[in-house]
Amino acid sequence: MKVISAKTDKLAKSIHAVRQFVSERGSQDEAYLPIGSALATLEKALQTKSLVVQIISQDVNQAQSLQKLLNMNSLVREAYQIQTSPLPEISQLHVLPAVLTLKCDHLNGKQSFRYKLTSTKPQIIGRNPDIAQILLPDELSLVSGCHLEIQPLMKDGWQVRDVGSRNGTYINGSVQKLPDWYQLKAGDEICLGSVSGATGSATLVFESSGDRAAAKDDTSQLFNCDVLCLITDLSQPLSNAAKQLMAQASEGKIAKLFIIATTPGIGNPEVIQAHWRTMEAWVKSQPYYPLIEQIALALQPVIANPQATVLFPHTRPEFEQFSQTLETLAKEKAEEMLLQRIMTQLVKLVDAIEAILKQQEAKLKQETHQAEDQLNSLAPATLKEQTKKAIKKVEGEKEQFRQIKTAISQSEAHLLDKFRQNALPQKVEHFVKHLEPAVFDQGGHRTVRLQLGNEQNPALNDMHTAALSLAQAELAEWATTQWKHICLSYGEGGLNGLWQRSYKTLNCIPEVALPSSTFEVTQSINIQPVLQISAVAPTECKVRYKQPGLLGYLGKNFKGQMISTVSTLMLVGSTFIPKEWNIKKFLIPGLIPPIGVAVFFAYQHERAMKVEEAVEKLQKGTLSYYQSLSEDLTKKLSQYLSSSVDSEERRFWTTLETVSEQYTTHISELEMLQLQLKAQIENSKKLHLKNLEQSLADLEKLKREILAIAPTMTKA
Repeated sequence: MKVISAKTDKLAKSIHAVRQFVSERGSQDEAYLPIGSALATLEKALQTKSLVVQIISQDVNQAQSLQKLLNMNSLVREAYQIQTSPLPEISQLHVLPAVLTLKCDHLNGKQSFRYKLTSTKPQIIGRNPDIAQILLPDELSLVSGCHLEIQPLMKDGWQVRDVGSRNGTYINGSVQKLPDWYQLKAGDEICLGSVSGATGSATLVFESSGDRAAAKDDTSQLFNCDVLCLITDLSQPLSNAAKQLMAQASEGKIAKLFIIATTPGIGNPEVIQAHWRTMEAWVKSQPYYPLIEQIALALQPVIANPQATVLFPHTRPEFEQFSQTLETLAKEKAEEMLLQRIMTQLVKLVDAIEAILKQQEAKLKQETHQAEDQLNSLAPATLKEQTKKAIKKVEGEKEQFRQIKTAISQSEAHLLDKFRQNALPQKVEHFVKHLEPAVFDQGGHRTVRLQLGNEQNPALNDMHTAALSLAQAELAEWATTQWKHICLSYGEGGLNGLWQRSYKTLNCIPEVALPSSTFEVTQSINIQPVLQISAVAPTECKVRYKQPGLLGYLGKNFKGQMISTVSTLMLVGSTFIPKEWNIKKFLIPGLIPPIGVAVFFAYQHERAMKVEEAVEKLQKGTLSYYQSLSEDLTKKLSQYLSSSVDSEERRFWTTLETVSEQYTTHISELEMLQLQLKAQIENSKKLHLKNLEQSLADLEKLKREILAIAPTMTKA
């Protein structure tokens, strides 16, 4: 086999130039690695100058039998490398190879994982090793065990759908969950668990080579040959997979295509003939008909006996013709076939490199576009004005606190209004008026005091404790009711309404998640320490006075009453009674009994009056004391409630200040991010895009140089 050195040298230089181009970029993208390996294989094939025969059959034994027979021909064996492969399914002939790259910046070590999609069946992506064919790291807690399904399409593509995951699937940063099947495009980002890339989520980047010849795939390698032999069984019609294979082989500019139709040892001759004619008609109808040669061979003896070296006698001429055709091709068109195959593969690899560059360019433009969109969406100036208005609006709510404290003062005055029925002073007065007076003599003195009942000598503290309990119970109910009104009613919806309105107004930037618990008010207060006072009993709780005895009172008042009565009677009677009568002799003895009785009743009346005076004095003093005590407790409770409102007001301003600082910090970060995005966009436009455009230009130049070699290969 003669090879023209000039053509080989030109092609070798072109391969070397492309390899150099790939090696300079291999460290930047792993997609270049299989291309570099394929270029090395081409270089080696050019050096060895061997042609390739690819035998494909659904029956592996048939392919191996034909390989064995061809290797027995020394000329064929020296000129060709003979390979065998099984007939692929139709789906394998359609689906473009693709890769999913997992971004794991939030995992330890910022690992990167690549998952090659070569399966012809749907695959499950998730964290459950019993279900998922593509198993993601268990640290990705937002990813479900069975999260996503990906499957190949019959017409060059891949599609995905969410399979009921807990946290959803999002495409290219969209906030809408993936509702149904989605056909992927190169560079698409599939976000599992969160659209924002939160810790525990996963982002898978879909990468497709765009060309079968660019991938180190079993199917694409079938057409990296000079002669392709498809073995088919005449007992069955030519399969669709076989037809699709021949069509794709013709696109690869293979020099010669053979359909080796095996004839079974037994079978219906008419059926076999019918299948042969149908196949022959189909071959002649194809646009690549001149490339195809149809041959009938019986390979059964070789298949049945591995030691067999002969065919059925009636099929030897066909095999010898087949071998002769291979020998003629090797003698006359070896150089053309070899260089054409390598040229075809080289052009496909260059196209694959171009697809990678264009994919990188599209991805970079997409990232730049997303960065520009993000830059436009930031709008820190707008947010600054928005937050300023929100804070100013909330600051206007300060009037609410004044209204609440005014309402507390009004309620306090209402509670202590002495002229209002059921007011606290009226209840204290009612309590005091229903106290029973207790009167007893002790040491020559009479003592009067007030008590709860008419028991003899009850403990004084009983009345005092009851009075305190009354005031405390009334004030506890009042304070509890007041706090409820403070929280829910006073002003505009109370403190609860104030905090809720403030939260709704201030929570205007979703990225700054304000905790709702900060904008809540305590629903209860502790008033017991204010009510639990150690008040002493009133000092004027009893009246003590000197009460003369009956005899002493009679001795002191009887004589005077007698003299006064006798003198009056004698003055009146001297006009009517003769002087010779001795009035004193008869009058005085007769007056002693009635005057004694009168003095006794006067004694009793005076005694009762003193008790009434003492009771009235005691009631007045007790009432004044407990009303003052109740008023003092009310004021303390009112101050406590006002103090609690003041505390809420201080918390309100502190919270407002904290939110303002958070927003200021967030806006500052946005401004910094805006600057970084601007720099990133400029850098992408000036450097990365420029480099990619230059790489595409350099590659286009290489491609033109390669294609310029092609016309010379057809010349003798």
